[in-house]
Amino acid sequence: MRERLLNEEMDSNRERDSEVKPRLACNRALKQIGIQNSSPISFSPDGTRLAFVSGSHAIFLCVKHETENKYVMTEQVLRGHRFTINDLVFHPTDPILVSGGSEGIFIWDLETLTLKKRIDPTVEGAHESAVECLCWLYDGTCLASGSKDMTIKFWDLLEDWNCIETLVSHKAPVLTLAWSKRTNLLASAGRDSSIKIWDTRTLEPSFRPQRKDDQSITCQQTTVLDGHRGDVTILMWSADGITLYSGARDNIIKIWDVVSGKTMREITHHRGDIRSLHLLQRERILVSGSSDGSVATWEVAEHERPTQVDNEVAVSSFLAEQSTEILEEHAKDRIISSLVSHEEGVAGLTVNTRYPVMATASHGNCVRVWSIADLQRHEQAQEFVGHTEAITQVHLLASGNLILSASKDYHVNLYDIATLRRLARLDCSGSVYALAVHPQGTLALCGGTDYPIKAFCIDPAQPELFGKQVASWRGHCGAVHAIAVHPNGQLMVSGGDDFNLRGWGIGPPPGAVGLGGPPTA
Repeated sequence: MRERLLNEEMDSNRERDSEVKPRLACNRALKQIGIQNSSPISFSPDGTRLAFVSGSHAIFLCVKHETENKYVMTEQVLRGHRFTINDLVFHPTDPILVSGGSEGIFIWDLETLTLKKRIDPTVEGAHESAVECLCWLYDGTCLASGSKDMTIKFWDLLEDWNCIETLVSHKAPVLTLAWSKRTNLLASAGRDSSIKIWDTRTLEPSFRPQRKDDQSITCQQTTVLDGHRGDVTILMWSADGITLYSGARDNIIKIWDVVSGKTMREITHHRGDIRSLHLLQRERILVSGSSDGSVATWEVAEHERPTQVDNEVAVSSFLAEQSTEILEEHAKDRIISSLVSHEEGVAGLTVNTRYPVMATASHGNCVRVWSIADLQRHEQAQEFVGHTEAITQVHLLASGNLILSASKDYHVNLYDIATLRRLARLDCSGSVYALAVHPQGTLALCGGTDYPIKAFCIDPAQPELFGKQVASWRGHCGAVHAIAVHPNGQLMVSGGDDFNLRGWGIGPPPGAVGLGGPPTA
């Protein structure tokens, strides 16, 4: 009897304990610092929002500053993805953002900041692998998606995102899509190095009911453009709908006449993959981004075409598969400017069509915003940046508005918490495992695989020293893993892989070179 009563009491206590809710709980971070490697970037059609991806795969929505060419980080964050996001596209007219990646397609409501719909591999008709690229058709009533599963799918927004059709033609993952409203042509390309052109007129909203009654109605492939000697990574139509720009991993930009299926010109300048292409100023200017880290601005030459190139006639002829004329190369494109925008390489580039602003993303963990009012001299207006390796230490400064983070990427970053702007990047010449701050908040003390302990000035009031190394202490013969500073700021203790604890005299900040002394213990 006593044992039974004891068991009942224990069960009752467990039930009561399970109902007790913690007084303090953190379900969502107040701020996030860090950018996804090779983050996709996208401007909203009105130019007031910039979207990119955080290191935790949440989507940041930044709002344009009222007077400056900058974007303000807000509390607008879309959380739902757990793995890599490969593309972001704003809807042409509605408050919708679509993201595609390893988990499929996510459709977000930008008014409520909630997930409206998710098309993952468990959904019938969905892609079987990661979504690599997205593209709108017919004023945003249809979405095209290209995937690592080598297929292209069309999704009907008017029918709750039902899959209209699946195109199976590529022999490798589809990396890029581009659609021309003028000619109803979709261009697709990827790792099989070929560009395929599709007639999409049967996807027009007025035509879609006929598809339900007749399954033989499909998009027809009209031609294949071959010539690149590497994965085709980016496609872009000109306004005429018969000129196509392509960039690939052979470091070449090609300009095609799709009527003849021939290359009009090649642009060779970059020494890495062509990652992005954009036309500006009524297509007189071309901007290209490359994995070599550079962004180049070109003055586009006159296109040389066959003599019968009235556009309407050419398109009709093309769709009837009657044009076979060969083109000759004449004019040359002239480079206006070239800048190294990211040392790690440019992963993506997009241009704001409403404001003179360009955004670039690196193969590292960085997004930068540029003013392009002067095409000969792009000026960096803003930077969102994170670490490229694991973070090992963080330290919140006493002021409460600054944070230090140490990483295996050989750097310590100083951030402004309010703006998420990186104020300083401290080069430690090795993975950083130990981080401490002087009691007066003016010095960051760093140690790691470089063995010496280094002191950097983090006092903005000293601009001549800010972000620079001002002292070092040598003595450890192994990586430093721990640093502590006495509250009086005069003594520092460190320990590391050499099994030793060492005590150091620091001396008063701000400190010039030679601030430290020999070990005192």
